[in-house]
Amino acid sequence: MVASMLVLRCPLKTLPAMTWCQNGSSVWTVTVEMSARKSSTHGVRTNVSLVCPHCLSSRFRSSNKAILKMLSHNLTVLTSGGGGGGGCYVDLYLIHWPVAFKEDTVESMPRDANGILILSDADYLDTWKEMELLVEKGFTKSIGVSNFNSEQLQRLVQTEGLKYVPVTNQVEINPYILNNKLISFCREKGIAITAYSPLGSSDHRCFRSDAAFRRLFDEPSLQELDKKYGKTVAQVVLRWGLQRDTIVIPKSVTPSRIKENFQVFDFQLTEEEMNVDRNFRACAFATMSKSQHYPFYIEF
Repeated sequence: MVASMLVLRCPLKTLPAMTWCQNGSSVWTVTVEMSARKSSTHGVRTNVSLVCPHCLSSRFRSSNKAILKMLSHNLTVLTSGGGGGGGCYVDLYLIHWPVAFKEDTVESMPRDANGILILSDADYLDTWKEMELLVEKGFTKSIGVSNFNSEQLQRLVQTEGLKYVPVTNQVEINPYILNNKLISFCREKGIAITAYSPLGSSDHRCFRSDAAFRRLFDEPSLQELDKKYGKTVAQVVLRWGLQRDTIVIPKSVTPSRIKENFQVFDFQLTEEEMNVDRNFRACAFATMSKSQHYPFYIEF
């Protein structure tokens, strides 16, 4: 459940610079090099000594000690792996889900004998209180959430005694799931929207089992646009996300595709070309649906 991605120290809405990475110097080098080059081109000040935002595992939720231990471990990995130096910190730390898993297990997603996820009743408000301490102690510059619905966000921002509003809510957004109402709600609260799975989730089991939905890359209207603009479907979809003022985080470990992800600033989609929606959520994670904090029981 713990994910890492490279990020620029620049305004959140500036570049689609974040990309999921594996340990491997070639991927890190290409990403950092392209980040610096694109920042220079667009006049954005960037510190190329990048750090990585992380998602707090749903297994580390109820205590300050566990959360501090998790982040401390991540920072140690970054420092020893070349991703950070002395006084290393993360720019952004997220609660991955409002749903929590059973703690004190070696598995990141603990399951019972029948393969069912073992959930916890830990309250995400308690987790957020400890996340705020991480900011005050200098472990992270900003904190945010992922997969939170409007009611959960409203409860968080209205709770007395909490000091910080999430800087971002990271949710599934692409031409097959627009999430317009949630986007509007977040913007009213001053919460930026980060779009995960901006290229669809073609490797997700839902796409293989549900014949009613085609892969995003097989969408005829998008294939027509890649011919019109001389771009790949991925570049068209990333441009779609940028024009909606969302922070897109494409997933790739292929250097050539990482480079392509930056080549989206030389064309503009029309309003009509932006209008694709199948209202299909690939990342529903129904295995968490028995939790009282499961976020997808309401419209947004």
